[in-house]
Amino acid sequence: MNRICTILLLALTVLTGCHGELKPIDKFERLRTDNFSDYLFQLKKIDSKSVLDSIKTLTEFSTKDTAEYKRTPKATLFINEAAQSRFQVFENPKESITAVAYFRHNKMINVAEYYDNGQAMCLFSVTQDGQREGRYECFFEDGSIRIKGFYKNGKEVRDSIERFENKN
Repeated sequence: MNRICTILLLALTVLTGCHGELKPIDKFERLRTDNFSDYLFQLKKIDSKSVLDSIKTLTEFSTKDTAEYKRTPKATLFINEAAQSRFQVFENPKESITAVAYFRHNKMINVAEYYDNGQAMCLFSVTQDGQREGRYECFFEDGSIRIKGFYKNGKEVRDSIERFENKN
């Protein structure tokens, strides 16, 4: 019995983190961050400064990402604890956003990469559990369509792929 209590106490400590209490999700904050994420990941072109300003207003604090990956410079994590969500933002030295990912409960929900001019490289439809689903489009740096295709059950449907040439 004592061993079971110890295991339960340890599990509760892990679940509650350092704060010592379970925090419920603030549904209003979750709705705000989810709606912005949905909006952001539909844009074919972004303005880095305004996107960064919007992310800052939606989150409580930021920190440098300490995860191991090859991409440099390291990302900045913008965290909203009340919504249990975060944005991971990669910027180049010119302070242009090169990639953004949105996480809810540590699961990636949306991700996009951008050219230096803010043009999206690809736009994907993503399910609630982070799986690619439905139509997608990829673009050349000038904004013209490069590839169109379709994902079903997280897998690319090979006969749905259309490739386009850049006239420029």
